[in-house]
Amino acid sequence: MKTIVILSVLCFILVLIVVGLLWFIRRILSKLLYVSESIGDFLIIIDNFATHLGTVNSMETYYGDETLQSLLEHSRVIIDEIEQFESIYSLTTNTDADEEEYDEEEELDYDEEE
Repeated sequence: MKTIVILSVLCFILVLIVVGLLWFIRRILSKLLYVSESIGDFLIIIDNFATHLGTVNSMETYYGDETLQSLLEHSRVIIDEIEQFESIYSLTTNTDADEEEYDEEEELDYDEEE
């Protein structure tokens, strides 16, 4: 009888630990997804800035301006640095390869049903 009580208490403690760990994992994953989406948005903004800066630099009025040229180079360096975090960003986006793989799986499933 004493063994059953001890095992029941131990089982209850383990269930509480598992529930706590699941809650913690869910919380961490939601933060990771938020960071991933934010990095994606930030990358788009920086890329648009670099494109705009390149357009301004190619205008006749500013063509060859050293300040704009250094800003353009600086924006390229920043984009390269941000792209190192693309593995985090890609967690929440579907790439073309993923979509093609998904389409092929759907096609195979459809063929099997027929």
